Amino acid sequence: LALLWIRFREKLTRKHYLILLGVSLVLILGMLLNLNLIFGLLKRSSTLTGRTPIWEDMLVNLWPVRPLFGYGFGAIWNQEYYRVLIQTRHQWAYEVFFGDNGFIDLLLNTGLIGLGLFLYYFIRVGINNIKKFKQHHDLDLFPPVLIFVYVLWANISYSFLCEVDQFVWMLLVISSFLPVKVLEEKMIAQSKTSNPQP
Repeated sequence: LALLWIRFREKLTRKHYLILLGVSLVLILGMLLNLNLIFGLLKRSSTLTGRTPIWEDMLVNLWPVRPLFGYGFGAIWNQEYYRVLIQTRHQWAYEVFFGDNGFIDLLLNTGLIGLGLFLYYFIRVGINNIKKFKQHHDLDLFPPVLIFVYVLWANISYSFLCEVDQFVWMLLVISSFLPVKVLEEKMIAQSKTSNPQP
């Protein structure tokens, strides 16, 4: 899609973008109204294999106890009592070892303050990377945009931000600095070609 956009961006008008936005909104609304059918086609349930009741449980029963600062990293899921409680309450076949949602786990671990700071950083970096890609029309600036989409999408049904590994955090840091480095190298290359040294 990025290649197509770079190739045909000059032919696209505001009307094209509005049509694309309208079609996207209709598709998203259609999907939201037919979640059971869509998940059924994939042989899954609309509860994301039983995750959504656990998320509701954590947001209703656990988060309000420490809403601002949370419980601390790993403080909840390191307690066998809580893992077994969630397993029993939701009739899972095995202990639940994390919330299967990076944003909810971050909220429980660091509270509203920690989640708010993360979202501020995450959204700002994502918007900045999208703007740089759109401004310079350079495919080398697209990987940071992909990282943004990946981190957003992957953490909806799995907990990469807090409970699993640190690879996602490394990708986020790289995506913060990569566009600057790419643009800097391109400017250096352009200055060398426009001002060749004798």
